Formats: sequence, C-alpha cells, structure tokens
Amino acid sequence: ISDICNMTSAENRRYIIDGFALIAHKFYGNPMIKLLTKKLNRRGMTQSGFSWGAIPPINALCRSSNQDDKLLFFNAMIGKEDIEQGLRVIKKAHRYQKDVVPKIESDIKPTLDNGHKVLIGFTEPEYKTYIGLVANKLCGESGKPTLLLREADDNTWSGSMRSPIDIKYQINETGLATVQGHNSAAGIFIAKDKLNDLISWFDNQ
Repeated sequence: ISDICNMTSAENRRYIIDGFALIAHKFYGNPMIKLLTKKLNRRGMTQSGFSWGAIPPINALCRSSNQDDKLLFFNAMIGKEDIEQGLRVIKKAHRYQKDVVPKIESDIKPTLDNGHKVLIGFTEPEYKTYIGLVANKLCGESGKPTLLLREADDNTWSGSMRSPIDIKYQINETGLATVQGHNSAAGIFIAKDKLNDLISWFDNQ
C-alpha cells in the first residue's frame, strides 16, 4: 500500500479487502495493527489511512539504527510485547526522522548542481538511510530526476535516485550506472569517473 500499490488490479484489491477484514476480526485480528489504525489512521482502515497514518512511522523505525526498538516493535506485532510500547517506539522514530531530514536537506542544498536535466547533490555516508526521503522532496520541488550521492569508496558514488518518470531501465542500459529498486525510486551506484558522462546522457534526453 505504501509503495503506491496498483488498486486497479482485482487481485490486489482482493488481498487488501480480505486483509483488512482479517486484521479487524473480533477474534483473529492483530491487536497491534488495530491500535495503529485507531491511533494513527485518521482515515481508518483504508488504503489511504495506512499510507498517511501507520506506515510512515513504521518506515521511520526501519530507517533507524536502534535495533532494540526494532525488536520491541516486532515483538509487539506478534503479541510478545506491550502494544502501547510498540506504538511509542515508532512514534519516537518518526519524530527523529522529522527532525533530521530538514537538517540533511539544508546541508545538501548548497551542493546541488541545478544546471542540468538531472539534479545532483552530495551528502555524508552517515545519512544513507534518510537521503531517499530528501531526494524525493527535491525531485518533487524541481520536477527533475534527482541523484543524491555519497562516497562508497575511493572510486564509487552510491546513493538514492528519485524521478518523476520511470527511468531505472534506461539508466541501466547506458552501462554508466547501476540502479536497483523501483522504476522511479531506487538506489544507484556509479563510478566517480562516469558521473559527468551520466549527466551528459541526461542532458541529451
């Protein structure tokens, strides 16, 4: 659902409708998910309710480096920890993410090269779990494919790619970089000496 699941597919709709019914079931439903729906989903147990409610805090915990909180939340999901504690740790992770992402964005913006058909920026390796969020925001503001890169080693950049159009396969076909993930939201790896060639490729599209 959170990755823009295609709801025109009859199969997807059946999974989700039956899944919601099972989650909400009086005897068989998941207490943790019921609590998340009640506390976080302003639109209830619906696709948009989860997309804008429970899922962003869970994703924030996934990006966190706090393994104890991840284990606590997992155990709350399977009935081995207090569900209120499970809710607490994902809300804490979400608050931290909301604090750190604007800081990363302000650090990256001075590095942005906006003179091409692709937006290029650079960041520190320590921010690797959050730069996809920043890339997504910058892509939305600029309307351009956006690459936020960090040093993987002496010869390689790695980072996040976001694009207003599906572009993964076209980049991979150039042989200049490797993109892994969704068609318009993915990780990217590129040799440092190939970056200017990739920028030229974008400019020629």
